[in-house]
Amino acid sequence: SFLALLIGFFTLLVCWINHHYMFTMIYKTNSVLALFNGFKLLIVTITPFATALLAKNIEGPWSTSSVCIYCFNFSLMGLAMTGIWLYAKYAGFIRIDSQKKLKAVTRLYIFASLYSAVIWLVSFISTFCCMLLFCIMFFIFIFPEKVVAWHMKRHKEQADLVLDKEIAGA
Repeated sequence: SFLALLIGFFTLLVCWINHHYMFTMIYKTNSVLALFNGFKLLIVTITPFATALLAKNIEGPWSTSSVCIYCFNFSLMGLAMTGIWLYAKYAGFIRIDSQKKLKAVTRLYIFASLYSAVIWLVSFISTFCCMLLFCIMFFIFIFPEKVVAWHMKRHKEQADLVLDKEIAGA
């Protein structure tokens, strides 16, 4: 029960951190963005139910089903976050200091949807692997600005290597 409380808390904490991070860059809104945000709120309100179900059944005959439901909830959360970001991006509601950062943040939130969907699929096969992937996801998304900065730095270094090879070959 205490473990479920911690899992639920960290799930919501990571969602809140990323929502806050996103909205430091989204400067404008409309009713469609509010609906995307409302969908995310719906998923957030379901999270305690999915977490309680997981806690109650983690060691019983319904453990696989409860893990799958929890993972599906998390997958919907990733989809909601990606939906908010992509809609805001394509509607022109994002104010950001560089195109590189815009690409990095967009990749991060697309990755969130894909990774959480993979976790959900893995939940049908192995509870242990699923929980391990969750832990990795929590570490990735607890500091989104650090991941974006790392991503931008990595791509700059790769671009510099390509440029060096072109200069050396010329």
